[in-house]
Amino acid sequence: GLIGELTFLKLLMEKIGVKDGLEAWKGPDKLVKDFLLSSIGIEVKTKQGGLKGQVQISSEFQLSIDNLTKLFLLVFTVDKSTEINPNSFTLTDQIEEIKNYIIQNDINSLDAFLGKVYMSKYDDKHDYKSDFWLLVDPYQLFLIKESSPTITPQNTNCNFLNEVKYKISLDGLKDSSLENLDIIYDEL
Repeated sequence: GLIGELTFLKLLMEKIGVKDGLEAWKGPDKLVKDFLLSSIGIEVKTKQGGLKGQVQISSEFQLSIDNLTKLFLLVFTVDKSTEINPNSFTLTDQIEEIKNYIIQNDINSLDAFLGKVYMSKYDDKHDYKSDFWLLVDPYQLFLIKESSPTITPQNTNCNFLNEVKYKISLDGLKDSSLENLDIIYDEL
């Protein structure tokens, strides 16, 4: 999941600035939504291309609209790759790329970024250099609505349920599919 969050973080920082992008990134802080921009939530998922069009939802709160004006589900698709492919990357490569971007644009935010990366359970002692990835499609973006096929406290009696995990078929969200991220940026 970190690959997707970092991919969106870089795009967001390019749009709204390094400091604001980092402040919006809530995934490492263990908040329910990966990104919060005022009253807009963005839940980011990363799935492998060979898998069916499903993503894992980790709790009954992840796709809950709560007090948000809008909630988006952003899905990145990756495939395993090799170092031979010039477009492939490792998690370490991705972190280095963002570090360099921050150094060039707002060096004062570097410690905040590194802190969040380590809070995300990134371990620089692990050898991520052997795991090469390739972004398949740019992304899929969905607006989560009350009628979306989700399990949330609003549509399920969750009083006696906890640690709810489920897979959602992206086909079930086709009617709320959006073209591009400008829809999110226009809300800011």
